[in-house]
Amino acid sequence: TSTTTNKNETTTRQQSKTKTYVINKNSKKIHTKDCSFVDRMKEENKQTVHLTSDELNEYINNGYSTCSSCGG
Repeated sequence: TSTTTNKNETTTRQQSKTKTYVINKNSKKIHTKDCSFVDRMKEENKQTVHLTSDELNEYINNGYSTCSSCGG
């Protein structure tokens, strides 16, 4: 039982370290979920992701950039 509790605590901790972003797959821009530009995106270009700071950096290293308005 304690193993299950520890596993659940680890999962919870990992989830709390993530932030929700909306990626525009066409422009390769990363936005915060509340960014005004998200409302202007075509639905087919939107992808909602939950990323840690390391994962966000991976996107940036792979050609994505943060929004200049919201700082994504």
